[in-house]
Amino acid sequence: ESEREKLNIKRLPVTLIEALDAMKNTSPVNTWFGQTFLESYLAVKYSEIEKVKDDDETSLCNRYRNIF
Repeated sequence: ESEREKLNIKRLPVTLIEALDAMKNTSPVNTWFGQTFLESYLAVKYSEIEKVKDDDETSLCNRYRNIF
């Protein structure tokens, strides 16, 4: 860990929530996608996370199988 800090190497997000939070707080992302799109995308993704938070693995797989 300390060697990474010395080299200014940041750990990649481990969870989807961490990745979305990082995405939201990364200025190049705001430039690439634009504020309106980014806000909409993040709202949808956070909503999806909320809807499946209590699903077990089988339920989650079934939910996505039915969608896709």
